[in-house]
Amino acid sequence: MAQQLLREEQAEQYAFFGGFSGARRQMLGICPDYLSPEQLEFPIAVLRFSFSEKMELTHRDVLGSLMSLGIKRETVGDIVLEPGTAYAAVCEELADWALQNITRIGRVGVQTQLWDGSQVVLEQKYRCVGVSVASLRLDAVVAAALPASRTVAAELIQAGKVLQNGLPQTQTSRMVSLGDTITVRGKGKFLVGEKTGQTRRGRIHLEIKHFISCSIPVKLK
Repeated sequence: MAQQLLREEQAEQYAFFGGFSGARRQMLGICPDYLSPEQLEFPIAVLRFSFSEKMELTHRDVLGSLMSLGIKRETVGDIVLEPGTAYAAVCEELADWALQNITRIGRVGVQTQLWDGSQVVLEQKYRCVGVSVASLRLDAVVAAALPASRTVAAELIQAGKVLQNGLPQTQTSRMVSLGDTITVRGKGKFLVGEKTGQTRRGRIHLEIKHFISCSIPVKLK
């Protein structure tokens, strides 16, 4: 949504950052003409929670612990889990509060410390499926991706539960482009991938990439 508004205003001096390379929840920074976007400093801190690899934590567990301290959801960025470790990006002003107060997440004891987010590169994981659609109308693509009937897809769109590239859409006939990200509230999020073919009757074969959890494949030195 922010990117579309920036394009409409023909803004050029801006950058997005979420604490990690590859973060999905990001903060927008706008700078004057005499600065370059690379010079922007974002007030984001990355918390690292260490715990026994025998224990398991979920995204909800980590977010719940942060919110139990009075930290609002909009001040929390990406939360990423790997065995024995969880990372959370938060507004910098909240980091000390979390460091002082989080010693357990749920029933799991944790060690909380600040972490250099530049040392972490996130990689989004996808579950890829092939679908066939009559057209690239939003209702057709949503129905094929969920999967669900065209009627159910239309109801979700008309109820405002479908976002295309972050913007709510209520028109079932709106066209989708390759590379669009579609979010269906309560159902999931997917990327419209490549067109892989077309039948003699004109149906389009598409690759749909469902978002699943992020991984942390690289810790840079």
